[in-house]
Amino acid sequence: MGDSKVPPNSANTNYPSSYYPNGAWTGSASNSQYGNYNGYQSYSQYPQSNAYDQNQYASQQYYANYHYQNAPQTSSTGPSIDHASDHQSKVAPLSSSSYSTQTQATPSSTGYYANQPAGFEFSESTPMNSYYGNSVGENSNYSNAIQNGAMQNAKSYVGTDYQSSESPASSSPEHSASESSRTEGDTESADSDTLRSEHQMSLGPAIGSTNQSNLSSMRQNMRPNYPHQQYPSRPWSGHPNNSAQQNTYSSAQQPQNMPGAAQVQSYAPPGQPFPDPKLSGSFKNLSLNTANVNQQQQQQPVNLLSNRHILPSSPVTAVEPRAPAGYRELNCNPDIFRSTVTAVPLKEEDLMKAKLPFGLLIHPFRDLQNLPVIQSSVIVRCRNCRTYIHPFVSFPDQRHWKCNMCYRTNDLPAEFNVNPLTQKEGDVTSRPEVRNSTIEFIAPGDYMLRPPQAAIYVFVLDVSAIAVSTGYLKVVCQVLEDNLSVLPGDARTKLGILCHDSNLHFLALLESQSRAQLLTFPDVEDFELPRHEDLLVNVRENHDKICRLLRQLPSLFASNRSSQSALGCSLKAAQKLLAPTGGRITVFQAILPTKGPGKLTSREDPNERAAADIKNMQPANEFYKMLALECSGMQIAIDQFLISSQFIDIATLSGMSRFCGGCVSYFPSLFAGSSEMERLEEDFTRYVTRKIGFEAVMRVRCTKGLEVADFFGNFFVRSTDLLAFPNINPDAAVSMKVKIKDNITSNSVCFQAALLYTSSKGERRIRVHTLYLPIAQSPIEVVQSADVQAVACFLAQMAVSRSLESSIGDARDALVNAVVDSLAAFRSTLPGHANMGTVLVAPHSLSLFALFVLGILKCKAFRVGCSTKLDERLDCMVQLLTSPIFQIMHIIYPPMYPLHTITQHPTMTTEEGTSVPQPPVLHLSAESLARDGVYLLDRGNRMVMLVRRSVSMNWCVKVLDLGSPSGIPGGGLNVLPVLDNPLSAGVRNFIDHLLSKRPNHAPLLILRDDDQLTKPLFFECLVDDKSDTSSSYVEFLQHINGCIMRSK
Repeated sequence: MGDSKVPPNSANTNYPSSYYPNGAWTGSASNSQYGNYNGYQSYSQYPQSNAYDQNQYASQQYYANYHYQNAPQTSSTGPSIDHASDHQSKVAPLSSSSYSTQTQATPSSTGYYANQPAGFEFSESTPMNSYYGNSVGENSNYSNAIQNGAMQNAKSYVGTDYQSSESPASSSPEHSASESSRTEGDTESADSDTLRSEHQMSLGPAIGSTNQSNLSSMRQNMRPNYPHQQYPSRPWSGHPNNSAQQNTYSSAQQPQNMPGAAQVQSYAPPGQPFPDPKLSGSFKNLSLNTANVNQQQQQQPVNLLSNRHILPSSPVTAVEPRAPAGYRELNCNPDIFRSTVTAVPLKEEDLMKAKLPFGLLIHPFRDLQNLPVIQSSVIVRCRNCRTYIHPFVSFPDQRHWKCNMCYRTNDLPAEFNVNPLTQKEGDVTSRPEVRNSTIEFIAPGDYMLRPPQAAIYVFVLDVSAIAVSTGYLKVVCQVLEDNLSVLPGDARTKLGILCHDSNLHFLALLESQSRAQLLTFPDVEDFELPRHEDLLVNVRENHDKICRLLRQLPSLFASNRSSQSALGCSLKAAQKLLAPTGGRITVFQAILPTKGPGKLTSREDPNERAAADIKNMQPANEFYKMLALECSGMQIAIDQFLISSQFIDIATLSGMSRFCGGCVSYFPSLFAGSSEMERLEEDFTRYVTRKIGFEAVMRVRCTKGLEVADFFGNFFVRSTDLLAFPNINPDAAVSMKVKIKDNITSNSVCFQAALLYTSSKGERRIRVHTLYLPIAQSPIEVVQSADVQAVACFLAQMAVSRSLESSIGDARDALVNAVVDSLAAFRSTLPGHANMGTVLVAPHSLSLFALFVLGILKCKAFRVGCSTKLDERLDCMVQLLTSPIFQIMHIIYPPMYPLHTITQHPTMTTEEGTSVPQPPVLHLSAESLARDGVYLLDRGNRMVMLVRRSVSMNWCVKVLDLGSPSGIPGGGLNVLPVLDNPLSAGVRNFIDHLLSKRPNHAPLLILRDDDQLTKPLFFECLVDDKSDTSSSYVEFLQHINGCIMRSK
C-alpha cells in the first residue's frame, strides 16, 4: 500500500491512512468525509491545481476521434464498476454479483428483501432447484456474502440455467392460457453464457472516414417514407406527447374519407434500420462522431479543476441517442424510457473499458397527454421472442416483417396489411403500431385468465390519541368525501374503512340502516370478521351513506385516549376482506405499532444519529414482509402514509409496500396549519384520483446478445424477468441492469417494455414502450454517449441496495470508486496521457459526474457524521429506489434559481398564454448567494425561498407585501401573496410553472437567512460547499485526482 496518503485540506476531517492500489478511496464509514453536513462554509479560497502547460495540452489534439490501439487493458485502471475487483482489499464496486434483485418464489428469512434483491448470489455448486421451495438461508451463501461485505469473483447464473428452468418453451402457442394474464404470452429461450477472456480490441475503419456527400446521400436513402401529412386532424405519427387527448381506434369502426388519403399510392416500408445490404455495410463503419461542429466541441475533454463552475445555466436534459434522422422523432420519450448509455458497446470488454454501468430506467405507467390506444382483433408479435411490432422493425415485403430482437422473419396477418383509415391494402406504414414507440393495446380475451378485477379500496386509519391530535383524520375524510364520485373505477367499485388503536374498529354500512355501525373488537389476536357485504359497499349505490360516515368519523374518535396501535391486526383484517378479489389497501399510521401481530419497539438511539456505522437499517421482524408476499399473490397492494414525527421504523414498515407494488409517503412534521398538512392534502387528493392499474405484470425484452437483470423498485419478480405489480401507479419507476452476454452483431439494439394491466374500467390493456439505441464502435464512443443524470440515478439505486445489504460505508466507497474508475479509464485513452501531469480531465458527457456523485454522498440517505434521523434516512432510500429520474435528481442536486433578478431574464410563453421567466440554474454554493438576493431551492417535495437580509425594500413590498425581511416570522411563511404588479406575477408564474411539471405538490416555505430553526432546510443542500463533516466540491475533485495519480 505504501505511505499514508492524505487528501488536501483535511485539517478538520479524518481521512483513511491508505488507499487501494488502483487509487480508489477505501476508508471506512467512520473515516468518510464526503457527504456529511453539520455546518456551512463557502469555498471562497480554492487550492490551485497543479500547473500544466496549456500549449502542451492543446498540442495533444483532444478531439473526439481517439485512437485505441495503445489503450491499456482493463486491469491497468483497476476493476470495473460492473465487476468484482481482483484486489481483495478494495471494496467491491456496485455490481450485479453483489446486487442481484432476482426474486425467489419462496419467501426468505434472510436479508432485507424477501425475494433477495440486491445481494442474492448463485453458486456453481448449488443446484438451481434449491432456490425454489426451500429457504434461501439454508442453501445459499447469501448470508456469508453479506457478512463478508464484498461478493467477488462470483459467477451469476441468472438468465442461464435459472432462466431455462423458469421460462416456457419457445414453441408454446402464441396465446396459451397458462401464459396469458400473468406472462402476456412471453416465450424466452435461454442462451448459455460463456466466459470470454479479455483481448486487445481490434479497430474498424478510421472514424469519420466517410465523406460528407456520401453521408448525406445515405441519410436521405435511410429516411423512412412516412405520410406525415396524411392525417392533419389527428396524425398517428410522431411523439406520444403531441396532443392533449387520448383516442381509441377500433378495427371494427374506423373513420372514413380522411383528407389526404388518396396521397398514399403504393407500399412504402416504415423506418427500416438497413433495408439495403450495401447501405447497411457502409453505415456500420460510421462512428457516432459524424455530428456537427458543436457536438464535436462538446466531445472535448474538460479540465474539472480549472472549470469548477461546470453546471450549465439551463436545466440538464436527457441525452438524445444519435439515431438515424428518421428514427429520432420516433424514439421513446426519455421521460419514459432511458438508458445510462445512449450507444451500446459491441461487446462486454468495451463496457468494461468504459467503466460505466449499463442500466435502464423506466417510468412505465407515466401520465401521458396523448396515448394512442388500439383495439384490434389481432396484436402482431414475433413468434419467437414475443416482441410487439414497433417502428424499428424491417419489412422485407408486404407480407412479412423481420424482428430486430431475435432476427426472425414473421408473417404479417392479412388484417395488418389494411390501413385502418384508408381501408387500402398494402399500406403498413400508416399503422399506429409502426408509427409510435409508445402505444397501448386493448387486449383480447385470450390475455385473461379470469374476469377483469374490480376497483376495490380499503382504508386503514390510525385513530390513536397521537394520530388524532395531528388533525390528519379530518383532512383525509374531507378529501375522500370531495373526490368520492371520481374515484377510479366503474359500477363495481367498492370501498371499506377500518380503524385501529389498541382495538380494532369496523365501520359497517348496513343496508337496513341509514347510518354506519361501529363494531369494536378489543381482542386483536382473535376476532371474527363481519360480513363482507357490510364492510365493502358499492360506492355508487351507497354514496350518501359513505359521505355521511366520512363527516362523522373525526368526531367519533376525537376524545380517544389510547396510546397503542394494533396495525398488524388491522392489516390482516383488510387482507381477508380483499383476498377473494384483490384491490388496494391504504394505510395511515402515526405511531409505532405496539400491540398484536407485527408489534415493534423503538430501535433508534438519538445519540447514534451522527455515527459512522448506521445500525437498524434492516427490518426488525418478518411480519410485514411476509404479509406483503401473501398480498402480492392475492393481487393486493399496500400503500402507506406515515405521519409521525417520532420514530416509526420505516425500515420495517416499508417492507409491506416493497414486495407488492405499493408506495410510501412520509410526513415527519405534521400538524394543523403546517406546510406538511398542505402537502398531505394535495398529495392525497392526487392519490385517490390518479390513474391506477390492477394485476399488472411487466417484461423487458432486448436484442439478442443482451439480457436484463438486477431490478430496482417496488414489485415482485415472479420469474427471471417478469415483474409483478398487484397495483401500478403513474408515479412508480423501475430500473434494471443490462448485461452483454454475447457480442452484438447488429447495427443497432432495441429494448421493449410491455406492461399488461387491468384498467379501473375493467379493460385488460397492454402498454408498450420501445427504445432504439445505436451501436458504439469503440469504448470512447460509449463514454461520449453517457447520460450523466441516468448514470447518477442508477448508481444511487445500486448504492441503496449496497447499504441495505452491507453498510453505508461500503456504498459510499463504491460511489467514489465509480468516479475514480471512469475518469481514470478516460484519461488512459487520451493521446499523451502519461505526460499530462496532474490535470483532472473528464469527457464532456461526464463533466457533471463528480458533482452529482458528491450530491449523492451528501443526501440524507448516505451522509454520515451529522445527525440524521433513521426514518428520514430510510425514507430517502425508499424514494431513490422507487422514483423516476426527475424526482431523484431533485434529491441528488436540487436546482436553485435567483428570484431577485427574475425580470432581467428571458421569458417563455405557455400554451395558456402565460409569460414565465426563465432564471438560470445556480451552483449549490454560498458563493452563488448575493447579500441582497432572493433564491428559490426546489427540493422536489418542498420549495424553499431564502430572503437575504440586504434584499431591497422594493422587492419585499412588491412580492412579499412586507417592508423588510425581518417581517418574515420565525419558522417562515407558507403563503406567497398575490399582488398586482409585474414582479409578483413573474415570481408566482415561475413557481407555478415548476409545480406544473411534477405530479406531486411541493409546498413553499419562505424564510429569512438568520432564522436558525428553518435555515438548515436551505443550507444543508449546498452540495458544493464544505461543512464541518464533509468536503467541498473542489476538495472532492482533488481527492479523485489523487486517487487517479496513485493508480498509475
